[in-house]
Amino acid sequence: MLLKSCKLIKKLGAGRFGSVSLYEDNLTHQQYAVKEFFTTNAKSNEFISTTISEKDNFNHFIDVMKIPVEKAIIEDGKLIMPFFTGKEPTWEEIQDYLLKMYQSGFVMSDPKPNNFMHTQYGLMPIDFGAVFDVNDQAFMKNPLARNFTANAVFGYSQAFKTGSGLGATYIKLHSDELVVVDDESNGLDEEESIVLMLPASVSHSPVQSTSHVAEVNVDAAPIKPGSLSPHAFFKSPRKEPAVPPVAPGLQIQVG
Repeated sequence: MLLKSCKLIKKLGAGRFGSVSLYEDNLTHQQYAVKEFFTTNAKSNEFISTTISEKDNFNHFIDVMKIPVEKAIIEDGKLIMPFFTGKEPTWEEIQDYLLKMYQSGFVMSDPKPNNFMHTQYGLMPIDFGAVFDVNDQAFMKNPLARNFTANAVFGYSQAFKTGSGLGATYIKLHSDELVVVDDESNGLDEEESIVLMLPASVSHSPVQSTSHVAEVNVDAAPIKPGSLSPHAFFKSPRKEPAVPPVAPGLQIQVG
């Protein structure tokens, strides 16, 4: 059991639904961010789903990106991930990084500066409840997750580089399927970000895609940013690197 060999250093933050604490291994001095959910504010199975989702998202991401970092684990219902501090990026830096993420098959529904971090290993996302594989069938069949992602273009327009075509590609993910949301999902506090150790030597090879996202009604009213939580979507990791869908005729340019 990993946590039995660790000591609590400090609590990093807490919200309505959970807390994040810093632990350190007594032998190796490796530090970990440990996220624990409060089951008093929602159904325990919802937190189990969220915890598994974030773990799977992170582990899938580092597999596809070939990042040699310790994988996230769940222990006694707590999510344990590597911890490192760093600097928050600018919007311009996020613009370039979102394009690089997309080239490797990933989109992000909440691309704001405090969901990314500059570490000594490079710029990487730190909120893996908001990172999705665009070829994952669980994501493509989840209209709420898709709409959160499409709505990022409206809520975080500064994150999309003008003329790159990435914003139009995100909008293509919009689903017209009726989404029924439990009222308890509204007004969730933002969770404390987890800072991860991620190497800078990640290669992002351009991906040529032959798949396309189905045509959707992009004039549908977008979801208000922050009105719902994007963290609890089921994620089924792929075993092979993803190939992102590109809208017909769209050229994605990485700056």
